[in-house]
Amino acid sequence: MFKKNNFFFGFGLAFLVTMAIFGLLYLINNYVLNAMFGRPILGESTLLIVGLGMNLFFVNYYTKFKADATAKGIVAFTLVCAAYIIYTYFGVDLGLKRE
Repeated sequence: MFKKNNFFFGFGLAFLVTMAIFGLLYLINNYVLNAMFGRPILGESTLLIVGLGMNLFFVNYYTKFKADATAKGIVAFTLVCAAYIIYTYFGVDLGLKRE
């Protein structure tokens, strides 16, 4: 099932992995750590970056398997999300606005 070589499969897989890891860490951060320390320890941008970092394991797996299209889909999703994080949370202008 996970041995497909398809760009959209990689894009979807990266989305599912990132959202699952982010959701799990978000619940731990806002409920467990909030109850222990009185406040959430990690910010949302940190949780998203960790979720995106988990995609590296899948990129490594699919490049070893020679499924380059799937690896490209994972990398494409990761880059789109990284640009979103940089623009939204860190306030860096990416030069996308026209005047």
